[in-house]
Amino acid sequence: MTDKQDARRVSTARGTRLLGLGVGFNTLTISIALAFGTLPLQAHAQETPVRVSIPEQSLSNALIQLGEQASLQIFYLPETVRGLNAPALTGSLTPDQALQQILAGTGVEFRRNGTRVSLTRGPASAAQLEAVRVVGSRSPTTEGTNSYTTDSSNTATRLNLSLRETPQSVSVITHQQIEDYNLNTLQDVMRYTPGMFVTGPDGVSDQEVNIQSRGFGVDNILIDGQATDRRNFNLRTISGDMSMYDRVEVLRGAAGLLYGVGSPSAAVNMVRKRPTADPLLNLSIGAGTHDRYSAMFDGGGAIGPTGNVRGRLVANYQNENGFVDVSRSTNRSLYGVMEFDLGERTTLGMGASYQRYRVDGIHAGTPAHLDGTPFDLSRSALWGQAWSSQQRETATYFADLNHDFGNGWKSKVSAMHTTGESDSVYPFFSRISGDPDHFSFSSTGWDYSTRQTNVEATLTGPFQLLGREHEIVVGATYRNELSKAASPWDDDGSSYIVDPYNFNPHMSPGSGLTPSSDPMKWDNRSKNTGIFGTTRFSLTNSTKLILGARLGWYEQQGTGWYFGQREWGEAVRQDAELTPYAGIVQDLDEWHSVYASYAQVFQPQGAVDFNGAQLDPMTGTNLEVGIKGEYFDGALNTSLALYQIKQRNRAVSDDENCPAGGPISCSRAAGEVESKGIDVEISGALTPAWQVGGGYTYNAARYTKDSNPARVGKRISDEVPRHLFKVFTNYRPAGDWHRWNFGGSVYVQSAVFVDNGAFQARQGGYAVVGLMAGYRVNQNLNLVLNVDNLFDRRYRTALGASWDGSGVRYGAPLNAMVRAEYRM
Repeated sequence: MTDKQDARRVSTARGTRLLGLGVGFNTLTISIALAFGTLPLQAHAQETPVRVSIPEQSLSNALIQLGEQASLQIFYLPETVRGLNAPALTGSLTPDQALQQILAGTGVEFRRNGTRVSLTRGPASAAQLEAVRVVGSRSPTTEGTNSYTTDSSNTATRLNLSLRETPQSVSVITHQQIEDYNLNTLQDVMRYTPGMFVTGPDGVSDQEVNIQSRGFGVDNILIDGQATDRRNFNLRTISGDMSMYDRVEVLRGAAGLLYGVGSPSAAVNMVRKRPTADPLLNLSIGAGTHDRYSAMFDGGGAIGPTGNVRGRLVANYQNENGFVDVSRSTNRSLYGVMEFDLGERTTLGMGASYQRYRVDGIHAGTPAHLDGTPFDLSRSALWGQAWSSQQRETATYFADLNHDFGNGWKSKVSAMHTTGESDSVYPFFSRISGDPDHFSFSSTGWDYSTRQTNVEATLTGPFQLLGREHEIVVGATYRNELSKAASPWDDDGSSYIVDPYNFNPHMSPGSGLTPSSDPMKWDNRSKNTGIFGTTRFSLTNSTKLILGARLGWYEQQGTGWYFGQREWGEAVRQDAELTPYAGIVQDLDEWHSVYASYAQVFQPQGAVDFNGAQLDPMTGTNLEVGIKGEYFDGALNTSLALYQIKQRNRAVSDDENCPAGGPISCSRAAGEVESKGIDVEISGALTPAWQVGGGYTYNAARYTKDSNPARVGKRISDEVPRHLFKVFTNYRPAGDWHRWNFGGSVYVQSAVFVDNGAFQARQGGYAVVGLMAGYRVNQNLNLVLNVDNLFDRRYRTALGASWDGSGVRYGAPLNAMVRAEYRM
């Protein structure tokens, strides 16, 4: 078996068990580590013999005792050890010696990386049954690890580095976290991710959500490292169904080095599940409040006796009526992927996904008074009509070819093509002049489509220079996008006067829309190509310097028609734009490192001013310094970061100056803004039985230069909280309670505001608490209960808008979900 095959087996293991770390430290020490990144580590003398005494018994039970006595985490599939027995084991042995003796003759192979051990079945030949191999590995795959952290990530630099080795803030929401807290959508994951703030729909996703980080909107949404264009409603057609993903990696700060045009906010990378060499079958069904129901199938494994062909299929279904009256939604998704070993060193992967989402009863968000005070309505009140609907369909096709040249050099070529459609019809509300507490509505609708194609090629490997080994990755990227939108309807002229306190979601029998011969429409075309390179120089054993740059070309053309007239048409082009990057990491000791990084930010803008002219691109700098800790052989990670971002020519809304019949939305360059803040994070195992993930974020983003002197010194947006605190945890007790696991989550944010002249809205700081509990009926069946908003806190996720009075959205009230999970 080759090393490549070994790594695949371990990295895709599923249905694992976490056995004892045997590590002791106190809560005070952990608190100090979280704040300052200085956690003294208990010595792990993993090469020192330990006394073991294990009687002859089943291999499963013997491994439990070995893990406890030798302070090991041992991960394996239930079928890997099923039906196998272990001999008695007594004496003073190193962990490797103990593992070799206990697995001798079983055909089970192991890999050990510090205290973490992975078990897999070897080929069933007699000659190989006696072989027990020890192979070091670093895999970013989180499925089957039971962990709230990961061994490595390449989202920041394309180099496979540990979180500690990466000189920027990186968070990873692992497969275990997604399962524990029933995170079904990208929106759910972002709410749990440190440093990320989400506004918009909550429970009735009739529009795309707004994701922000470090004071800026997030526009880099990636799938397997390939950037998608989320502008112009494209987020509606990005498949955020978490059933098809292993994990979500989030790089906070500038990401222009690898992904071309970039925001200094964050890059969100959703990493797909891949086929496993061992048989896999996961079934899940669930039911909860608000008529929520779910069912999922996830199965696969090797096809044929050689294991050179592997496949995986994931099907997911979700249906809910939601906590808002009348509104209901259905989500269906299908994901399939195949891998073919074309040789000992070459693997071809191919796959596709399809998602169909429909919501009936689109909720516009309840109204607010002219002064910003929300109407005293129930959280469940629908501000819309029952006939309104939105349907989205997304299909994605992808392929990748990996080749191992030997001596550490590897190449990868990947391609992805996505098509998406979104159709909506809904009522459009307006205040009545002279009677601002009453509203009228008419009907409107939009059809939207997008086509995106991505291609990327990379080559990575080590090289020797001045007697030391260094790492390099070079690559090229291409992305082409075409999106179109139209309002192909004419209103029949019907208008309805409504009182929010006596609102009837069934007052109009239908939309009254008919096909238009002269629709309002626009289209957008963009092309983004680039070449990049990143080198990690090993200056000394404890000092690593990372230098990189991207040379990019960007083109965009947009055209808009308004009632038959071509109202605007602009093109933006940037040639050979250089985006440099630099980072340095200095190890302080075995467990701690300090770092600093620098990146330039370049981002062409699709926004136009009130004359329809394209705004100049945004430019700026991104600086970050911090300290990171890595403990227990990577089982626990901590970080503390300070950052400063300066950005010029940032677009801000200027809709009040938009002329009638002009562009759909107007913006203007606001001059220079500066964002400063602190990120603190912890993820991984505090004890053998206790996983935790979370962090605290402080951000202050203000205008530093502006044509309007009154803005200088003010915050860019008061709708983004200065303080965010998120933590979620899972504890698995031992002894009589070993079948149980218990967890909880806390989300805390400070106050947010909307200040638009007379329209003043405020949401005070609040905390939302969640609970989870699991019970393992047997080695295959697990029951899970999730409770959200335990104390039924009433809070708003959006504060509304002055121009139409609607848009006040509330978070979901107390709700619960029960799932039954069956694994083989």
